[in-house]
Amino acid sequence: MSDRDSINTLSVSVNMTKLITIFGSTGNQGGSVVRAILAHPELSRSWRIRGITRDPSKPNAVELSQQGVQMVAADLSSKSSILQAIRGSDAVFGVTNYWEKGTLEFEVMQGKNLADAAKEAGISHLIWSSLPFVSKGRMCLLFLFPPVHLSEANLYSSNTRKTP
Repeated sequence: MSDRDSINTLSVSVNMTKLITIFGSTGNQGGSVVRAILAHPELSRSWRIRGITRDPSKPNAVELSQQGVQMVAADLSSKSSILQAIRGSDAVFGVTNYWEKGTLEFEVMQGKNLADAAKEAGISHLIWSSLPFVSKGRMCLLFLFPPVHLSEANLYSSNTRKTP
């Protein structure tokens, strides 16, 4: 095989890969998705990863970048920032960050921004990290569940295609 054939083969294989953008890529949830794709022999060949973080210069982000993840800064409170980060993606893994402000309204706004941006960008698959809605019983005191459920409700009302 000549050098030219090798370059053409590389070009074709890069063009055949899909792009998944993963929010929270330096955190627990998004980070586990990144690690699972990188460790999987087939997924790591067929998917390129764009990791979203608030600060790509932090050590965790730099480490992911050294593993081939394209690290990009984005802010879930800014729909335009999200749109810029997800353009060209085939799939998006979304997770909100309750702890950034610690309020129901803020987390719901983050979820709405992500769902609206995914719809506007024409994302084929939005993978949403969610929790069950809990309103009765012993678990009703878990204050993190309602905002995620409300964000999920917005996702389902946004007319985006869902994959069960």
